[in-house]
Amino acid sequence: MASVELDLENPESVTKVAESLKKDFPGLNVLINNTGIMQVDDAAGPIDDGLLVSTVTTNRLGPLRLTSAIER
Repeated sequence: MASVELDLENPESVTKVAESLKKDFPGLNVLINNTGIMQVDDAAGPIDDGLLVSTVTTNRLGPLRLTSAIER
């Protein structure tokens, strides 16, 4: 078992880590995408679009991008 740290908001970081994982673990057959952020926000006020985009990108798009990059 190994762990890696990457910036899931940055597609280049995802690609770089995926390539490294494929090289270092050619028989990789399990990926645990353990990610998630919950930044402080005031739910009583207007939605902060930057905060919303960052959260969705990290929590949803990041794991999908990583899984897709490893499968290529």
